[in-house]
Amino acid sequence: MILTTLDEAALVVARAPNSRVAVAEERQAVEEFIARLLRP
Repeated sequence: MILTTLDEAALVVARAPNSRVAVAEERQAVEEFIARLLRP
């Protein structure tokens, strides 16, 4: 699941017109995803 999430984030960044904004948004999304996975 984590690898798929990172792959999808990379694709979103690659297709984005503004990669800096996309990187920031995807980073936040991945961090939230991992945090939710680690919740008890």
